[in-house]
Amino acid sequence: MSVYKDEKLKTWFFVCRYKDTSTDKLIQKKKRGFTTKKEAKQVELTFLQDIEDNNASNHRTLKLSALCTNFINYKQINVAKKTYQSFKYDIDRFIITFFGDVPVKKITPLKINEWKLWIDNLTYNKNGEKQNYSTGYKNDAIILIKSIFSFGYKHKLINDDPTTMLQKFKKTFDDYDKNNIFSLKDFDIFINEVDSFIWKLFYTTLFQTGMRKGEIRAIRWKDIKDKVIEVNKSLGQQSCVDFKFTLPKTKGSVRKIEITGRLYDLLLQHKETQRTYYGFNDEWFVFGGNRPISTTQIDRVKNNAIKSANAKGFNIPYVRIHDFRHSHASILISERVNITYVSKRLGHSNIGMTLEVYTHLINELAETEAQKIEDIF
Repeated sequence: MSVYKDEKLKTWFFVCRYKDTSTDKLIQKKKRGFTTKKEAKQVELTFLQDIEDNNASNHRTLKLSALCTNFINYKQINVAKKTYQSFKYDIDRFIITFFGDVPVKKITPLKINEWKLWIDNLTYNKNGEKQNYSTGYKNDAIILIKSIFSFGYKHKLINDDPTTMLQKFKKTFDDYDKNNIFSLKDFDIFINEVDSFIWKLFYTTLFQTGMRKGEIRAIRWKDIKDKVIEVNKSLGQQSCVDFKFTLPKTKGSVRKIEITGRLYDLLLQHKETQRTYYGFNDEWFVFGGNRPISTTQIDRVKNNAIKSANAKGFNIPYVRIHDFRHSHASILISERVNITYVSKRLGHSNIGMTLEVYTHLINELAETEAQKIEDIF
């Protein structure tokens, strides 16, 4: 508290600062015209007490929707457009749907536990059948609700965080059994159904490097040299015209990926073709030219090739684009490539992430390794 005398007017005034809990900004309040120092001090104390009472009242009446709105507005300037839209969708589907628009003070740790049980039993329809969400998807919902309440507590919108004891779901073998992946044989069948050279090259690069979709779309010719692809950026789901580079998913995702001589030669062959196009330079995208390749095309060509193969009786799995990455990792691990190398190649933030995601494969290999010990001793 600061009370001062205005020597010119022979009156007193006060200057104080308080935090606006809705914006987390410091605001300065100044008021003049008091005849005595005591009067100025008393009015300042009353003002600050009103601010404190108002904040306490806001804590008691703040609705869940208001807290979520504050959260997504704050996040909007810090995340990609796709992530922001995903926040809005998931908040409505996984949080508001269960809790309703209740005062936040009514959401207790026990209520959070009820919500977790609800999330665990949540299903969706796929081809007319009810399916359980994957553990990873359910954990994304847990991360989201913890982030919202942590934000509210940190910015003094709420007095308590009821999610502090909330733990993630443990992954099970079923989660991994549901992952459709391509074997080497499956991929050979798939790639034979892809007609054009450029699309064959795209999926081959995806399969042989384990890159994420956003990473491979962002690769430019200046990123490829001496059988190495340097991954240092990504692209979101924006259109081919309105695209924006972003940083890769984690710090570990910035990496260099060694590729085979055969794949490198095919890429150089593709580069020579692009050289004949007007305006070509090393800033061009490897897949797409002067603008990135379309995400919808990536899925459409892939789906058509799988459909064509299965129409001929091959029965290869309907994989997602991200499953090319899982396929790559699974093949490397099955061939006993060093797990630390695999982790760095995938761009995981640490080896623990790789061990967690591919525990099922590592456990399967451990059985054969145990037999080796039997044989040795």
